[in-house]
Order: sequence, then structure tokens, then C-alpha cells
Amino acid sequence: FCNANSGELVEGKWDEPYADGTDPDFWTGSGQIFADYLESGTAVKYGQCWVFAGILTTLGRTAGIPSRPVTNYESGHDTDANKTIDFHLDCHGRLDVSRSDTIWNFHVWTEMWMKRTAGNSFDGWQVVDATPQERSNGKYQCGPASRIGVKASVNGDYDVAFVVSEVNAPIKVWQDDETGVETLVSTIPDKIGISICTKKQESNDLQDLTSEYK
Repeated sequence: FCNANSGELVEGKWDEPYADGTDPDFWTGSGQIFADYLESGTAVKYGQCWVFAGILTTLGRTAGIPSRPVTNYESGHDTDANKTIDFHLDCHGRLDVSRSDTIWNFHVWTEMWMKRTAGNSFDGWQVVDATPQERSNGKYQCGPASRIGVKASVNGDYDVAFVVSEVNAPIKVWQDDETGVETLVSTIPDKIGISICTKKQESNDLQDLTSEYK
């Protein structure tokens, strides 16, 4: 429901111009977004990750689910679900963007506290991400992925592998030789998820969650 790719509330846009809508930096809360949506009946333009996390946090709290936004700095975006962030270079050392994963300087999702009963899931804080990134079960959605499962890199829970890649994947650099054969030339183990934090309850200070994820 939150993003227009799989629902209708907010349409994502990551580059200017925003002239036919609102610059995502403009929003300072969810109230005006809901008001605009109710007035127009169509997706509100525009949002980025902190906007999607904000509206999902509002929806969760409205439903009585403890919810809070979480920011991950140097967030990996793994496109092939292998828990690594892969960069592919051609034989001249040029990055092949079409084959490579990406790293966002920061990304924001929502943590929601839930009691879980399915499979390899765990009770407690869950990552639920409303930003349209990769499809899960056919839709642009993510989670709930238990934070305990993410730290333990436990497979089988909803989207845990994708969140592991966001917070703790190694970076691997591959390069083609002149015949097209690819070789691993570098592995960087500690550049993803350098700081993961939220706002402390009843305080404007940050609460460091990094050790809870990795």
C-alpha cells in the first residue's frame, strides 16, 4: 500500500525534476502526505526512503504496532540475492553498471515489533521496508525480516538475505580479462552498514543499533 509500485500511497522518485509534485526533502511528517492522498485519491508525488519509512511507521503505530524508523549508513543493494555486493569491471578496469550492485550512502526502513510463528522467524524487532527496491513475492516490498535472523544470517525468513546484504555484505570486485574470463580481484569485508541507528525514545539522541544487526 505504501509505495505506488506495489500499492498507491506515495510514488517514488530519486532524481530531479520534481516540478509536477513535491521534492521528497520537503516532507517533515506523514500528516500532509495522508491528507494529500485522501484529497486526491491518487499517489502522492514524491517520496524517497525516509518518506516511505515515515509513513509506514505512522501506519504501524496507528495500528498499535510498536514502530520506528532506522537509518543504515553505507547500505548495500544486492540485486541477485547472494549476500555480497558485487562490482564488475571490464578488461580496461571500467565499471560495468549493468552487472553491478550498488551502495547507497544511507537507507531508511521501519522496524516493527512483532510476535512471529512461522518457520525460522524470531519474535521481536522486524525489518519492514516500504521503499520499492527489489520484488519479494512479486511485489516491491520487504519483510518482515527478523533482526535476530539478520544478525545470524538465517535463511528461510522473509527477505532476511536481502537485509543481510544491506547491513553486512562483503564487497567483491571482479574483473574480466581480454578473453572475457572473470576473476575476483578484491574483497572488502567491512564497508557496508558502518552505522545503524534510530532515535532514542523520549530523547533527540541517537540509539546505536549496529551491534544488533551485525
